[in-house]
Amino acid sequence: LCLQYEKCMEYFEKTLALNPLQLGCWFSYGCASLASANFDKAATAFRRCVILNEDNFEAWNNLAAAYIRNKQK
Repeated sequence: LCLQYEKCMEYFEKTLALNPLQLGCWFSYGCASLASANFDKAATAFRRCVILNEDNFEAWNNLAAAYIRNKQK
């Protein structure tokens, strides 16, 4: 299952390199990163989400979770 998340993360990285303004892709990329325990990439993705839409409470919550799991309170 973890390999599937890592594979989809590769595709998210490719599409986000082409168009970095895709809020939904950043959010999904962050969720896949959390699921595969890649907390640095998750934090990066959710930071981008809150930059694009500062009212996205789910992205703020997941950003905090990524920081906590990465021991960066």
